[in-house]
Amino acid sequence: VEYFMYFVAEHVLKMFSHCSRFFMGSVKYGTAFEYLTYQRKYHTRFARGSEGRVVMREKIFEGPILEYIPIYNMLYPVGILDIQNMPWIGHQFRLPRWQVEEWKKDKILRHTNRTMKLDAQAPTEHEREQYLRMGLDAEQLVGQIGFYQLWFRFDADKDGYWEPMRAFACPEADWEICAIDAHPYDHGFWPYGSIRYMPREDQFEGIGVIEMLQHVQETIDTIVRQGIDNHT
Repeated sequence: VEYFMYFVAEHVLKMFSHCSRFFMGSVKYGTAFEYLTYQRKYHTRFARGSEGRVVMREKIFEGPILEYIPIYNMLYPVGILDIQNMPWIGHQFRLPRWQVEEWKKDKILRHTNRTMKLDAQAPTEHEREQYLRMGLDAEQLVGQIGFYQLWFRFDADKDGYWEPMRAFACPEADWEICAIDAHPYDHGFWPYGSIRYMPREDQFEGIGVIEMLQHVQETIDTIVRQGIDNHT
């Protein structure tokens, strides 16, 4: 029993808490995106040695990670029903400055001259609303830098074949191109997937609860306005 409870706590509950964002996003907006990436995670700790206190950086994880991307942060062409048939796809995200430095050391980002000179800016009202939907405090994200990641095909070597590529750009630094590289994975597929609450036959986006209740809300608003007009 003890081993079973340990297994549930370490695997099942973590899986549920991780996947719940995908399910909730698809139910609310009709479509939820997942992004599969390969990451390395490190833990920094302090230790005492012969030369005094030293900082030790240990790698605690290396492997694939599935991330939830809200549909309002996705970039993709309209009218194509299959992600792998899209000529390009991408998403926007934000990184703290320390992670930008780590990505530069790992050579994920290469050119960040203008990006790292950015001053910490307060989030806009649109960003505040987005962070509120994700359950995040916008004030805690001050100082993070926004990026666009785009996957596309381009004939870089002029051999007549369009190879898959990946690019990073920072819109806050006058669209500085931080990196353009060949597809980092051998399979060559776009590392995105999608979940739809109620799929449509002729559109990529699914139908969510918000869209289902739109007519109900409009009817309620009309009745309320009519009641107000009748009493004035």
